[in-house]
Amino acid sequence: MRLKQLILLIFVLGLALVADHPAVASNIVQGGGSSGTQVGQVTLIVGSSDIASVGTKACSVAENAFTITKAELIANALPTGANLVVDVLKVAFGSYTGFASAASITSAAVPTIATGDANPRYTDSTLTGWTTTVNAGDVICVAIDTAPTGGSTYAALSLKYTIP
Repeated sequence: MRLKQLILLIFVLGLALVADHPAVASNIVQGGGSSGTQVGQVTLIVGSSDIASVGTKACSVAENAFTITKAELIANALPTGANLVVDVLKVAFGSYTGFASAASITSAAVPTIATGDANPRYTDSTLTGWTTTVNAGDVICVAIDTAPTGGSTYAALSLKYTIP
């Protein structure tokens, strides 16, 4: 059975992912921070059939509360025809009714790899205007806001976080 036909449900260190597209998530605890604060990363990967169209691609459920401290976006190549714009959305679990129920948490600072960038990568540790607080049970989603017509066939959005 092809990945696109599967519904994935992955539990890794307190994070569950549900995706009905060729997307994958992981939660990697990278070690302890200061004062016993845990740090980690969730990565949402969007494959070739999904990167070419706009819309929400995958969602995951946060089992623990955390604060997003950094966003990184990488692609296998620079996009052509249009920028690659990948949004992050959030909704409380009890209000989740499907992909459309989640709202952007990025304000105007949406992760973007532009056609004219020197390299296919984006990083932001300031997160100006972002809603960085995630509550236990919140649903976090990744969406393609602007799809390139060529170039990029893979993108990975990583959200670094701390757990108090």
